[in-house]
Amino acid sequence: MLIAVALGVLLYVHFRAAVLALTYDECWSFMGYARSPLKEIVLNTYPAANNHILNTLLIKLSGFAFGSSEYAIRLPVLLAHTAYIFVTWLLLKRFFPRILLPAFILLNLQPYLLDYFVAARGYGLAIFFLVLSIYFIFSYQEKPRFKYLFIASFSICLAAYSNFTYILLIITIVSIAFLLMLEHKMLSLKSFLALFIPPLCFIPLLFIPVKQLVKAGELYYGGQTGFWEDTVMTLSRSFLYHSLNNSLVEKLLPVLFLAFVLTGLTLLYNKSKQNNWRADKNWILLLLLLLPAAGSTLQHYIFDKPYLIDRTALFFIPVSLLLVISVLNELEANNTNGILIKVKYFLAILAVVLFVKSFNFHSLVDFKEHADTRQMLTDLTRLKEADENDIILGKSVYMNATINYYIFKMDLDWIRDTELTFCSDEGERPYYYLFKNDIDCVDTLGVEQLKYYPVSKTYLFKNQIFNNSI
Repeated sequence: MLIAVALGVLLYVHFRAAVLALTYDECWSFMGYARSPLKEIVLNTYPAANNHILNTLLIKLSGFAFGSSEYAIRLPVLLAHTAYIFVTWLLLKRFFPRILLPAFILLNLQPYLLDYFVAARGYGLAIFFLVLSIYFIFSYQEKPRFKYLFIASFSICLAAYSNFTYILLIITIVSIAFLLMLEHKMLSLKSFLALFIPPLCFIPLLFIPVKQLVKAGELYYGGQTGFWEDTVMTLSRSFLYHSLNNSLVEKLLPVLFLAFVLTGLTLLYNKSKQNNWRADKNWILLLLLLLPAAGSTLQHYIFDKPYLIDRTALFFIPVSLLLVISVLNELEANNTNGILIKVKYFLAILAVVLFVKSFNFHSLVDFKEHADTRQMLTDLTRLKEADENDIILGKSVYMNATINYYIFKMDLDWIRDTELTFCSDEGERPYYYLFKNDIDCVDTLGVEQLKYYPVSKTYLFKNQIFNNSI
């Protein structure tokens, strides 16, 4: 059954990567960064938060080897997903064997996570490296070997190089590892080198591009209300794949998770009274939640940086699920009445239901508005007049990256590349492609609606004044 789940989700993710149109951020990563010289990528010469450096470098390599198709651009994150499946299996089999199958379902059928194992961004890479780091932290906790310490430290540094948000996780993993070193009484030079060499090597690689982002004011994505509303509630909405927005379920999901947190703390307290808490996994997972949460909050108050939201807080999802799994695994070890057997399978069934409900081959939930750019240009190629050339397309502002990628990929030499301009900025155009909220831009023009795209809620219009003038 576990193999069937793994193969099924693997096929699903790979098929989506092949058929889904690239999103705005993916196109920007490829067109704006992956085709740049290596020096410009690594130094973030033209700073933007979109440049997830390790991901950009791997896209550049994949593009060189396999071309510029959607699948080729997404190949690095697809390989990370395959590795993630394997590492979650290793981790669960070794540390939480009592609930292996339901736990595997919880970690591998989460639809919001799966979206970011399709998207050619650094999020999926970072999640894989984070889970790999957790696996080796757990391994070091059970058997203190220097190689476990080094791999855990190196992996979380790679996560941060894939997505700068994970710098918070470097601090967290290093802190946890140091506590374990104290516990194992392994404060030797070799231990310190194993733990600190990777972060020290990555400091110059991270410092310059992050400094560039701060200087350019590019660290703007996030919330300003508070940790609960911005981070917790957007994660609840994302976890449910935006299927129950503003519902009671969305509001109760964090409360349910807090019940598991309190249960984990209770189990930890009971173990501490018996002086056998050191081998417990719950305290590590709790710190993996609490320290980044505290770090994000401190960043907001000290440096006026926004709270993490939805995809920037993505790492909280697998860590939270691991805490739920750890608590259930421990409770089952101490429970003989069968109630928890029902709980673990009930949660697994809910995970399957959410996966099935979210199953689609048309869009990624955070980027539905860009799902139809490829189809729009295909339609425009078919609908345009034979003598129409050198067309400038009127558009909503944040459509330039996707349009330019598909102009490049589809070799549409009859249409000009677009910029960050609004449809009314430079006079009338023969065609307009607009988000629903922007169609008032053409209200005063004599336009004909050619197509409506229901997934992205976008419109393709033809300006009638150009019928006989091109």
